[in-house]
Amino acid sequence: MKKWLALLLACMLLVPLCAAESVPEVTVSFRAENGAEVCLTAVLADNDTARALALMEDAVFLMADLNGNEKFAYLPAPLAENAEPIEQIRAGDILLFGSKCLVIFYQDAVSAYNYTRIGHIAQVEQLASLLGSGDVNVRFLFEKAE
Repeated sequence: MKKWLALLLACMLLVPLCAAESVPEVTVSFRAENGAEVCLTAVLADNDTARALALMEDAVFLMADLNGNEKFAYLPAPLAENAEPIEQIRAGDILLFGSKCLVIFYQDAVSAYNYTRIGHIAQVEQLASLLGSGDVNVRFLFEKAE
């Protein structure tokens, strides 16, 4: 009887973990100056902000350069914020500044600002050349759960 009770208790504790929403990976595509499209994969953070961004259908943003290390674009609607101080930013970080400013860093940076983490692009060696110094169209393609 004790074994069954322990097993039942373990199952009850695991059910909420199985029911939790998973955060999808996202394909981020960049249109190069020659018109070619290059796709990279980002892993999204496990938070409400990333989940809200993932609800946007194949979002495309014209992102402008700032400080020679990041691209930014303003979102059409605010996302939930959970900003925290991020002193050391890594190339590939996808962050939210305020509630509407989406930022992709293509070089490491030191910051005194607060950001909400959205995700990270692993293939950082390609980011600086893909993003260049001017404006760039960035498209987020979210995988749908089966």
